[in-house]
Amino acid sequence: MSSQTGHNPPKNLTQMHLALHDFVGEWEVSQKIWSTPDANPITNRGKTRCTKLLDGLATLMITEMDTSDFRGVALITYNLDHSRFELAFLDTFSTEGIFLMEGQLNRAPSHAALRAEFGATATQERAWQTAAVSDSQCLPGDVISNVSQFAAAAAPAAVAPAAGTAVAAQVSLRLVENKVSDDRWVLEFYAPGPGGKEFLVQQNTFTRVR
Repeated sequence: MSSQTGHNPPKNLTQMHLALHDFVGEWEVSQKIWSTPDANPITNRGKTRCTKLLDGLATLMITEMDTSDFRGVALITYNLDHSRFELAFLDTFSTEGIFLMEGQLNRAPSHAALRAEFGATATQERAWQTAAVSDSQCLPGDVISNVSQFAAAAAPAAVAPAAGTAVAAQVSLRLVENKVSDDRWVLEFYAPGPGGKEFLVQQNTFTRVR
């Protein structure tokens, strides 16, 4: 019996749900953002708190950046009927409301560049994908600088476009969760760039607070 709630564990709690619990805790976040494939990254820092909901059926991540006004909330669970992870994201920059992604377990060695930077233990855990028609100037958590950049690169940048600017574009966003250790994770976001070739637009490094 759960000592925290007094409830029996849910009957539909699976190993997939339990895998999400690896992220439960307090984290420091270091963020890099690339507006184009050859751009120098913009850096931010902040903190994240991840907690369990409904006796472990879901996790809730709340992120606040110290270097900007960004705040975001992610609700994550596993869908037994469709055999997939599901993520709902809401933040203070986007005008689109809730942003949805679907994920699958994808355990494999992380790509060579990441392993060279963070160590040979880095392993992909989950891969997420979405395709959303956007009428705002945002990818989750970040704001692009202008309409032409969005159309050409579908990538976030540091400054918001002029008020009243509207964009309509098909943006396919991919997220890969890399586990370096129990106390460090690296999340990488990829989006189409010029010519449609995918590139790394955002890298969030999470270090557990002890």
